[in-house]
Amino acid sequence: MKKHLNLGAVMADVLKLPEDVDRETMFAAAIGARRKSRFASAAKKWLKGKECAYCSAKAEEAHHIFPFWWFPSLEMDSRFWLPCCRMGANHHLHLAHLGSFERFDVLAREHAAIFKFCTRMSGMIVSLTRSAERHPTTRKKLERLLKELAAAAC
Repeated sequence: MKKHLNLGAVMADVLKLPEDVDRETMFAAAIGARRKSRFASAAKKWLKGKECAYCSAKAEEAHHIFPFWWFPSLEMDSRFWLPCCRMGANHHLHLAHLGSFERFDVLAREHAAIFKFCTRMSGMIVSLTRSAERHPTTRKKLERLLKELAAAAC
């Protein structure tokens, strides 16, 4: 199986860069792409009051669904941005970029909605399961919910 070189990680390691360095910009610079100087202020304004598309935490980064280094004409078009968190789970890197800023997910918006739905449902199932141990009515609700989920998944 062919291994992919993670250029951003290699550069970060060689240069001994801290975790908070914008590796996407660094990778883009390595291949000759330049981020527009007004992007940071536009993204900051756009992110005000938005929550992470994956987890509902405060959004800290505007993810480019189509990377700016590949589609420079879309860099400033907020229709192709997705609000993501960076701290803790770092959904921007781990989910929207599939673990490496060299990758991207053109279905990030759809995957974020599915991820958020599944996270909420798993929390509901855990809560109902705990309650079902004590209450027969809740057990029936849980069984009905699980049947509905199984039917929707097929």
